[in-house]
Amino acid sequence: MSVVSSDKKPDLNDELKTAELTPTIYPELKRLAARHMFKERIGHTITPTVLVNETYLKLLKGSKLKVADKHHFLAISSRCMRQILVDYSRERNAQKRGGSDVLLTLKEELAASNDQENIDVIHLDNALNKLEQRDPVQVRIVELRFFSGMTNMEISEILGISPATIKRKWALAKAWLYREMSL
Repeated sequence: MSVVSSDKKPDLNDELKTAELTPTIYPELKRLAARHMFKERIGHTITPTVLVNETYLKLLKGSKLKVADKHHFLAISSRCMRQILVDYSRERNAQKRGGSDVLLTLKEELAASNDQENIDVIHLDNALNKLEQRDPVQVRIVELRFFSGMTNMEISEILGISPATIKRKWALAKAWLYREMSL
């Protein structure tokens, strides 16, 4: 007979298995999805709520999902959201044979303005996959910083790397991506 302590903090992995997102995680996922969607074209048929639901379903399919903490779960979710949007864009472009591309910007200072330098999300995904062959840490930083909106300090905690290294690798990744996508 085992005794279960009532003051034991619930395990995030157990919550995922039982399909119960805590009230603290769901709003964070919605914020993350809204950030991803902000970079998408106007009139996109996927909403942040749909993106959260699709992400959650995709994560549940991988029954062996093990997360260390809330930040780790959000990082995994962000990557999953990116994959869902890229897949959606590929499907849409295949249907329209090169129709309207989904566009993003790598320049943070322009992200909030209407005068954005636009980037094809599929081209960006291909460039990130190429960069991952060279430096997987840089790709993780791009995902966490650009797609998830995390600070250098938050990324530092997740990856176990100093904030100065995060800043340096972020600058290198941006420069490499910009050059790669300009070709």
